[in-house]
Amino acid sequence: MLKQHNLDGDAAETAPQIATRAMVAYEAGRRDEALRLNKAAREIYARANDKIGESRCWNNLAEIHACEEQWDEAARAAQRAHELREAGDDVEGQIMTLANLMEFLLRGDHPEDAYQTGKRLLALAGPGMCMWEVARARACLIEAALKTDRLAEAERMLPDAVEALTVVGHSARDEMLERIEKCRQLIKEIRGAAKRGDAGVGATAMQAIELARQQPQDIAKNTLTAALNEASDPIDQATMHGEMGNRLAKTDPQAAQAHYEQAHTLYEVAGHSGMAWYARCIAKRMWVDHGADPDALLTFADECPITTVKLNALAAYAGVLLRQYNKAETYSNAAVEAVSRRIEKALNLYDTEPEILGQTALQLTSIYMMKEEFPAARRTLERARVWLVRANSTYLDNVEKVDQQLREEGS
Repeated sequence: MLKQHNLDGDAAETAPQIATRAMVAYEAGRRDEALRLNKAAREIYARANDKIGESRCWNNLAEIHACEEQWDEAARAAQRAHELREAGDDVEGQIMTLANLMEFLLRGDHPEDAYQTGKRLLALAGPGMCMWEVARARACLIEAALKTDRLAEAERMLPDAVEALTVVGHSARDEMLERIEKCRQLIKEIRGAAKRGDAGVGATAMQAIELARQQPQDIAKNTLTAALNEASDPIDQATMHGEMGNRLAKTDPQAAQAHYEQAHTLYEVAGHSGMAWYARCIAKRMWVDHGADPDALLTFADECPITTVKLNALAAYAGVLLRQYNKAETYSNAAVEAVSRRIEKALNLYDTEPEILGQTALQLTSIYMMKEEFPAARRTLERARVWLVRANSTYLDNVEKVDQQLREEGS
């Protein structure tokens, strides 16, 4: 029975009536009463095993928290609403609750969780479902992709999101289209900044670098030092510090480390965050190569928002593990699990060059082979093959060698 008797001295009421009174009370400014009534309605629905009705109450509670910008509380309530819809096998209800959950996660500054929620929603909806919540989710997914540095994916999703919003009618459609347009402008700005950054090294600095690359070590060092002393632009200075680090990496690693650190600082001053992260990555790798704890690379990869640089750090960590295994035929299960999980996640971002994705997938294949997880190794090797074919890479020869080894070991 969906009834609650003598609630607050009133006659018997059904759960839907109580739930409605809860929202009326909230709109009238009686928050405590609204929360109490909402809880009462939830309890009635729960006793009656009415999952859909209980889900509606949790969704109303999420809306109350959202009105007060309590985004984490709203997300928790929306998550509970979704779980009940899932238990009730209500697909449209699941889509609705996931759309709300995604919005709350995004506003609560949990963009990765919002991104994954949006992916779940679209997988559940399929390509042909025309529904406001699906269209709204496509727009929100672009924002989540941008906030998690999936720039290429965000750009690819723009046309589908606009089309989805165009074919559905809703009072908030114009607002969502405006949000998409802001994302489009942001992508344009980011792309423009990248191009300016790529062309930012001055002619004098490039001449010095090109000349140094043709000279013996001592003379090259003098050429770069002289050019560095004359340079005033931070990108020129940073680029030459990086070049100095490259030249000194084998002969004087401590000096090379100092140059990479200086390059990182100067790139940050110039607003070139991508190269700043890359310089930091090289510095971390050098420390590890000279005896520092390799877990520093995992920590760095977790912090780094740029997929290319993240994969570089993870590949370096995987390389350490593979070298240890080749030397002693032992490995740490925890370390291998940590890096393989992170590489899998980074590869699924897809927002970097196929060459880098392919090379990293090839290395992950070796990790799986080391663990004798041959089905995972085969799956990952095929992904590597696809990316490296797309890149017309010289690493395709390595794919064939690993394939042969996998046939022999995994048969």
